[in-house]
Amino acid sequence: MSAMNAEKNKKNVVGVRFISGVKIYYFDPSGLELESGDYVVVESQEGYELAKVVFADVPVKIEDLNEEDLLAVVRKATKADKKIVLDFYGERKEYVKKANQLARVLKLPIKFIDASKSLDESGRLLFLFAAEGRVDFRDLLIKMNKEFKTQVRLYQVGPRDAARIVGGVGICGQKLCCSRFLNKFDSITMDMARTQDLNNVGSGKISGVCGKLLCCLAYEVDMYKKLSKAMPRQDDIVEVDKKRGRIIERNVLMQTVTVVMEDSDIKQIYPIDEIKVVETVKKGRDRSKSADKSEKISEKDKSK
Repeated sequence: MSAMNAEKNKKNVVGVRFISGVKIYYFDPSGLELESGDYVVVESQEGYELAKVVFADVPVKIEDLNEEDLLAVVRKATKADKKIVLDFYGERKEYVKKANQLARVLKLPIKFIDASKSLDESGRLLFLFAAEGRVDFRDLLIKMNKEFKTQVRLYQVGPRDAARIVGGVGICGQKLCCSRFLNKFDSITMDMARTQDLNNVGSGKISGVCGKLLCCLAYEVDMYKKLSKAMPRQDDIVEVDKKRGRIIERNVLMQTVTVVMEDSDIKQIYPIDEIKVVETVKKGRDRSKSADKSEKISEKDKSK
């Protein structure tokens, strides 16, 4: 493909971040001359909202954009726009508190976590809430419209988005990645934990505050896959210093294994180039006990 055709397949967009968010969204600049750091009013699916330009005039492949969903920048934000949003931002906790009180009166199992106000003439309020499963909030919506004397919209978010909005500290002791820099949530699987020998450490150590698998399991998984190719498996029988032993633990990044000797309970750490594998564990032998148990139950069901 020629350079000219490549340019035709791209569209210049701006990336903006909403005031209370982390994620970056693409918008059509609408011919406006914008720079990083500018505040703009954008047309979202919920009305007009204030956002900050993170990057401007960046070419993006058209196939990576959904043209039908690519909304427009309406104008550069005025001082009045900023005042409306900032004033509400300082009051939004009271709105969220009142919304939760109304939900408790109706005994609805939901928790409101954030609110925002539209910059269009309607002054529409958008409330974000978390809940397990679907919730019939029609009666609540009627009460909220009366309470706040404006049109109210409710939007349910998943546990990962809820954690991003509320924020917190992870098991690493640092602020949650989703609240700092993650622009999108990748799919995190147990295979990633298995690759890093973490499938048997307990769900509490590989789950985030959202209850889902840690996003950081994806950060080093490719390196683990590469380094694991040279590693023996856990439970392999090895020979070291003319003695036989069994691998009980691996450190993939350090390329070492912990071996317990057959003739004693002594545990010793060895670099993998100092050991010789004499018996390889059969595939599937190092699965978790819970997986083995579920397989046995499944076999019983088949025999019925």
